[in-house]
Amino acid sequence: MDMIINLSSVSPVSFLLAKTGDRLSIKKKMPNKFEFRGSLGKATTMYIVFKGQTKIGIIPPNCINEFESIYANKRNCIIKNIDPEKKIIAIEV
Repeated sequence: MDMIINLSSVSPVSFLLAKTGDRLSIKKKMPNKFEFRGSLGKATTMYIVFKGQTKIGIIPPNCINEFESIYANKRNCIIKNIDPEKKIIAIEV
């Protein structure tokens, strides 16, 4: 099952480094219980997309429930579409 996801929190440098067809890795970041968050709310698990050591973006929280079952089998994705003007990077898992 292929899933297309538009990344959130896309790094501006991503548009210089990444191009359509690049293979990226996905890493799971667990919440830090000892971090002071103030008005930010409760810390949650995040899935961050990297090209090498560079953060490209984050899989949005509204896709996490659907994505977690896929993450068990796949830790890589491919860039399907990049639109620097709209600041959108779409990946296929």
